[in-house]
Amino acid sequence: MHLFHRVFPLTIFFFLGIAVSIGARSVVPEALSSRVLPNLANSAETIDISVERSGLRPESSLAIYGDVHGVYAVPRAQFLAVLNDIDRYHEFVPNMAESELIRQISATEAIHRTLLRFRLLIFRADFETLSRVTVEELSPRASAVRFVFEESLDGRVSHMEGSWYLETVFIGGREHTYVRYRIWTEYANPVVGQAQATQRFGSRQLRELLDAYGQRVEEGL
Repeated sequence: MHLFHRVFPLTIFFFLGIAVSIGARSVVPEALSSRVLPNLANSAETIDISVERSGLRPESSLAIYGDVHGVYAVPRAQFLAVLNDIDRYHEFVPNMAESELIRQISATEAIHRTLLRFRLLIFRADFETLSRVTVEELSPRASAVRFVFEESLDGRVSHMEGSWYLETVFIGGREHTYVRYRIWTEYANPVVGQAQATQRFGSRQLRELLDAYGQRVEEGL
């Protein structure tokens, strides 16, 4: 179901005491140089994956931060449309067992439910959450999507927030979309092996997730 068009500005959250903007301005400068863009074309690259034994909230005993970006030979509007098609995430997003729109708050804001299912080595876990999703048209060439934790339906997640940043770029005269995805998650009840699995496979999973969205857009063109 396609629901978003534009929305109120994104805010700032803190990662390990350091202010990290999940809006557009902090994303643009380095990543969008003409030298970097061709290297990212159609293949995601992990910027950061961090695992901490505590979070910013007292109830959190594990915190994970992920940051990945890539460039795809598809129009930005089409990539944004796939991001907005929440009810079909489970068809193509890795580890996404279920996804659905729960409530449309306004034309630009909604609540959605996701069930993530991980099976890595000794790590076996499901994470079911409700998130508030908003979208903003930052400029004629850039869009942003922000998601903020509302509720953990299984009591495992204590907080989660992140963002998608999309910008139209050109490589060799052809239109592409630069995409950057960031996510910060804190866990009140982490599963045995979760930290180790993230450290070992987290970077690859971030890349696979971003590339899955890119491939989905290409299939729909």
